[in-house]
Amino acid sequence: MKQIIIIFLMTLLTISVTYPSANIEAHASDGIHLVVDGNDITHLSEPVIENDRTLVPIRFISDEIGAEVSWNSETRTVEVTRGDDNLRLMIDSKLIQYDRGIHYQISDVAPRIINDRTYVPLRLVSNALGIGIEWDKDGRIVYVDSNKSSEIEPFYGLDIVLEDGTTIGGSREITVDIPGKYTSMDGELRLLLLDSKTGSGFIRGRGKLSDSTFTFIPHMEDKGDMVLVAVVCDEDGNIIEADAAAVTMDVEPEVVLPEIADHSRHYDSITMTPEMNFLASYVEYEFVNLENKKIIYSGTVDPYDSYTWTPGFYESGDYIMTAIAYDNDGNIYESEDVYITMDVKRILKLKGVSEGMIINTPVTLIASRNFDVDETQFIAVDRNTGVERILKTIPYGSYEWFPSAADGLEGEFDLKVRVKDSRDGSMPVASRSTDYAKEMDAKELDGSYYESAPVHVTVDTSPNLIIKGIGPNQVITSPVDIYSVNNAGMENIQYYLKNRDTGVLRMLGEIDRDSKLNYVPKEGDAGRVSIFARGYMEGRAIDSEYMNLSVYTGKTYSSRPLMDKSEFKDFVSEMAVESYKKTGMSAAFQTAQAIHESGWGQYIPVDKYEGTFSNNLFGIKGTGTNGSIIANTWEVYNGVSFRVDDYFRSYNTPYESWKDHKAFLQKERYAGFREVMHDWTLGAYAIRRAGYATDPSYPMKLMNIIKKYGLYELDRISI
Repeated sequence: MKQIIIIFLMTLLTISVTYPSANIEAHASDGIHLVVDGNDITHLSEPVIENDRTLVPIRFISDEIGAEVSWNSETRTVEVTRGDDNLRLMIDSKLIQYDRGIHYQISDVAPRIINDRTYVPLRLVSNALGIGIEWDKDGRIVYVDSNKSSEIEPFYGLDIVLEDGTTIGGSREITVDIPGKYTSMDGELRLLLLDSKTGSGFIRGRGKLSDSTFTFIPHMEDKGDMVLVAVVCDEDGNIIEADAAAVTMDVEPEVVLPEIADHSRHYDSITMTPEMNFLASYVEYEFVNLENKKIIYSGTVDPYDSYTWTPGFYESGDYIMTAIAYDNDGNIYESEDVYITMDVKRILKLKGVSEGMIINTPVTLIASRNFDVDETQFIAVDRNTGVERILKTIPYGSYEWFPSAADGLEGEFDLKVRVKDSRDGSMPVASRSTDYAKEMDAKELDGSYYESAPVHVTVDTSPNLIIKGIGPNQVITSPVDIYSVNNAGMENIQYYLKNRDTGVLRMLGEIDRDSKLNYVPKEGDAGRVSIFARGYMEGRAIDSEYMNLSVYTGKTYSSRPLMDKSEFKDFVSEMAVESYKKTGMSAAFQTAQAIHESGWGQYIPVDKYEGTFSNNLFGIKGTGTNGSIIANTWEVYNGVSFRVDDYFRSYNTPYESWKDHKAFLQKERYAGFREVMHDWTLGAYAIRRAGYATDPSYPMKLMNIIKKYGLYELDRISI
């Protein structure tokens, strides 16, 4: 704590009004006497011992030395005034204010109400009133002498290197001198921003105890006179060192694009990462074409990650680019306009196949392009003869090609795509000044036609029958549609089921090639089976792949609620707050995750076959404290999604699930998330970047839950 040059510190008093508070656990001081300016006032209120600290009644001491005391029952605050000095204390808060908010200090023991009287640590009396305090160990007497002066003695050795009264206008590095004995300890330093009136607030930064500077990111709602508090926490979140500084929050929002130079030229794409001096909920990018005034928006973007804009060929041109940041209240903050020129070359590529690929199953040919077309031709060129064959002509889109002997295509071929530009094919205005756009990734033909580079493949037209609608390891418990495709002209297809344990073979049915067989599981089919399709070509049977799966005809169970939906938020909030105090992980974030991932606790996995309840709040796979349960998960095969069985963690209680989920987030891949997990906005984006969720809207879904239900208040803390 800084050595504050004042001859006064806080002190809580015992006032005559009866406080609406229960007594705090404390015990009498075994005969300790309190003498103020020669008067023994022990009979008025005897000192007590709490947490090995001697606490004394401040009112009676204040009365004896002529200090004025006032009590605010609404805010539960005590104010002591002696001459020009002023002290404000909050019951049960270690935050001490003096000189009407000019200075603050953190006490190691909070003022308490004991038997309707306000007690404070003995050292606090000395600091607060600037008077002499002596302890007679032999006589067990506390002497208070207002005729003697004393300097403020800090309770802790931690020091925020920041002048009281500093105005903070945005994100900044805060330097903290941490006593050497803590730098190798397990724990962390937290930066708290507290309301000076209520003593409550939020964590605005965290870091390792081995560091000396810490990043402080204010929110736009942080305004006015506040208190910045640095605390050293042990591995259980207990505060063991602290310091405070009075600050004025006056954020002047800035949004800049430091990597993008004004009037710069960019080719094919442009990548940007915004910098904000406040916490942004999300950003959007606006691109205004200066020629046609068309406006292009990026949509909602992670404000703490890079964003790449890739305009189309005909979107080349001169633009005004602006980054627009939004705070948690939806207020808008814009960067300065940046003038850029985008040069985009024409791009046309054939995708869906790769160089050297052997094609003997269906492939989807895709024309990847950056301009509009109204005609698309997929073409195969015989590498030996040079003969060109148009496989399919469509306006636009993709084409599924399954080579067959009837096509007359067998051997080495070059595949390519040819398209007709829906415009006149002229170069965009902005590109006329450079040759870049002429270096197109496409071959220009006569008129408005363009052609991709060829892809060398080997075409194998051996008869092939592909079964679809089911996949390997699938467990069929209800009716399913099975169908097939083939390249041998087989019109009627038979479907068979073979028991892999007994070898018994049963035909499920025969249908034409364009129809689907609706298979309804029968009790006799249960077990490990193979399902396959069979067709005939010139009297020869052609079988598809044998799809190894299982059929189950018994009772199955689906997810069940943990509790009534109306009770779930309060239930998980309690666990989240407890975890927040210990780890610093936002309780709002944790609660929103549980709500989102369990559907408000209504969709907890159970064992598919036995109905065993898992208590798994987050759908984590593997083995938990109570083993595993079997439940469905999705897979894709031959372009069809289907369900397979997988093992999910099971727990004895939801509390075990909660604890395990926090341990799960200790994996190395989530290191970036853990650095910012104290803030629900930063955490939501960071955990998605770490690969926890593939849904690009996952952060916004969590943040919307937090805002809608006011979960951010779960992160409010006091010291």
